[in-house]
Amino acid sequence: MPTKKPKTIPFPTIKAGSKVITNTTLRKAGFKIPRVLAPQTEADLEGWFCKRCPFPAIKFGGQGERGKSDRIILIRGGRPLFVEFKKPGEVLEPLQAEWHKQAKKLGYEIRTIDSKDRALRTLEQLKTGKWFT
Repeated sequence: MPTKKPKTIPFPTIKAGSKVITNTTLRKAGFKIPRVLAPQTEADLEGWFCKRCPFPAIKFGGQGERGKSDRIILIRGGRPLFVEFKKPGEVLEPLQAEWHKQAKKLGYEIRTIDSKDRALRTLEQLKTGKWFT
């Protein structure tokens, strides 16, 4: 007996008049919706990246330490990579820009990731060992 193939739509949400139909509503109605189309917030992007990172990505900079990078990635060979996550199109705050400048002056590598595409490129570089180029 053939199974019924679920309908697939490429949108995260649909507006029907004044109502917004969410992915959850569509899934319950039998539509096949991908769980994550693209990270929407800085926290989503950070979580998405850290789940896929081949090295430990430790939370860096805690309460009261403004300006520090979000994560430090411990890479084989002893060279850490500092990663700052931003919403798409968002720029570094002045304190963060100063931290980046100081760290780069000391020879550390820092990446600002503001999109899934940039996250994928960074992950690929980490996996191939070409992250510092």
